[in-house]
Amino acid sequence: MPGVEPIASSFLIDGGANSYMDIYKPFSDAHHLPPAAMKLLDDPGSSAGGTTQSRDGRAERIMIGPFSIRNPPITFSQGTVGLMAAKDHAGLVGAQFLDASLWHSTIAANVYGYSKPQLPRFREV
Repeated sequence: MPGVEPIASSFLIDGGANSYMDIYKPFSDAHHLPPAAMKLLDDPGSSAGGTTQSRDGRAERIMIGPFSIRNPPITFSQGTVGLMAAKDHAGLVGAQFLDASLWHSTIAANVYGYSKPQLPRFREV
C-alpha cells in the first residue's frame, strides 16, 4: 500500500470468499490502514451473514509464501461486530487470490521454466 511497510500477520483462508483480501477493522485501526494516500471506494458488500460496510482500494502487492499478486483489490472492513471485527486474525485471504496465485505459478512454471510450488497433499481419513 502506498507509504506502508509490509506487515506480516495471520490471515484466515476462505475459499468461498469472492475477494483477494479482506482486512478486519481492528487490524486496520491498529496499523492505521488504509493509508491517507490510498484512493478508496466506499462500497457495501455481502457475505453469508448479510450486507457489510467496507472501503475498497488496491494494494501494491500481496505476498503469501511463494505466491504474490501485484495491484490486487483489497477490502477494509468497517464492521464492528461479527467476523469482520474479529481480533484474532488480521483478515482473510479469498478465492480470487488463491485462484490467481495458482494460475500465475502455473504460467511461470510452463513459460519461464520456474519450478512450480507443490500443493499440499491430503490423506483421506
